[in-house]
Amino acid sequence: MEKLNEPVVRGQSYENLLKKISEIIAFSVFFTGIFVFLTWKFNIFMSFHHSFSPMSANTAFSFILTGISLWMVQTKRVNPIFYYLSRICAFIVFLIAIITISEYLFNVNLYIDELLCTQSYGFERYPGRMSPSSALNFILIGMAIMFLDMERPAGYIPAQYIILMVGVNSFLSIIGYLFGIVSLFTVGLYKPVAFHSAICFLFVSISVIMSRPDRGFMKIFTGNNVAAHMLRYILVVSFSTPVLVGFLCFFCRIGGIYSVSSSFLIFLLSNLIVFVFLLYFTSSLLNNFEFKFNKVTNDLKISEEKFHSLVSCAQDAIIILEEGKIVFCNDSAIKIFGYSYEEVNGKEFHMFLSSNLYSTSEKLDLSTIHTGEDYSISSKVCEFVALKKNGHEFAAELSITAVKLDDKWTTIGIIRDVSKYRKYCEKLEKNNKEMEHTVNRLTEELLKISLKLKKVEFERGNYRAEQDKAS
Repeated sequence: MEKLNEPVVRGQSYENLLKKISEIIAFSVFFTGIFVFLTWKFNIFMSFHHSFSPMSANTAFSFILTGISLWMVQTKRVNPIFYYLSRICAFIVFLIAIITISEYLFNVNLYIDELLCTQSYGFERYPGRMSPSSALNFILIGMAIMFLDMERPAGYIPAQYIILMVGVNSFLSIIGYLFGIVSLFTVGLYKPVAFHSAICFLFVSISVIMSRPDRGFMKIFTGNNVAAHMLRYILVVSFSTPVLVGFLCFFCRIGGIYSVSSSFLIFLLSNLIVFVFLLYFTSSLLNNFEFKFNKVTNDLKISEEKFHSLVSCAQDAIIILEEGKIVFCNDSAIKIFGYSYEEVNGKEFHMFLSSNLYSTSEKLDLSTIHTGEDYSISSKVCEFVALKKNGHEFAAELSITAVKLDDKWTTIGIIRDVSKYRKYCEKLEKNNKEMEHTVNRLTEELLKISLKLKKVEFERGNYRAEQDKAS
């Protein structure tokens, strides 16, 4: 049973790890928002580079609420109140983003930009207002968190696909900053999304996806099959490599080591080398899995051959049922009952029971054995009247064992023809009764003879006494 449960344990370990990473990301986003918000309060503008736009105060505040909401999402099972508080925080983020988008669309000031901060940076008209790209991301984030536990009948979670749009948008913004492509992080002439805001958006999207690793398309990543293993390796390498190489090129470019065109060439060559290595690694991984698969298949084949040899040599009838239907029977079962394998395959076990017994017996009711609801006859031996194909009835013993394999109940039944044994026992019992009767009869006759002998001895003794008196 430990080997059967091992894949489940591994799957749960992956799920717990992803949930823990999601919590860490939530805390990171929360503290980043706190730090940036304090820099605005103390008039300390934070930016990675002098040419980059800083994170606005409203954006920082929204990240604070997002971090709190993501943390509460993970702890909803500990305290159900957190479930509703997380949705409230997500709704506030969604509402702030909706108002900001409305301000951009209708060119109005709804007086939420200066509520938290009145400091200005550069030539900004509304210093606290977040960029249109940030507002759109927060709308999607709010929707994703509010509908995180909504699952469609097909098994997919809409929130996971919604948050993917945030991840793609933020990833493009980061690439735009790394290689100086302004169109990737700026919408027209409006305020661009900050570089560290794009990083936080990317982390938020990862945290939301990892918060439910056992549902939706995340089940593919937490599985224990070959595809899941390969997908985890490929995803980590393919996602981390461009980001790391891009950051390296970025810092070299802003440091004046080489130009934008040179950094792009280095980025391309580095990724080419890494992906060639990834192909080699994937091939090696496939070969390893193929070797293990062939070994397991060979061992399984040998075990199956041993099983069939053992079962075929057995004198008793062996029948295997899955979900109440016959899936296997040995040669002895075919010989004893007179059916062919095609006639019994997929049929119920009750075809081997006498009609009279089937209607009255409760201890041979196998309707619940394969569901795991009744273990009353499991691992026990019971007697019943079996029925052959030709209608002949005979006494039989049945031993049953039910096991659960791959969420299905498999029942193994061993049937032994005890009719000859019963006849022998009946004959032996008859002989014992006859012998007992003979012994009793002989005992009575011996008793009668003994009484007669005693009577003769008594008469003889009287006769001798009379003779002695006469003389």
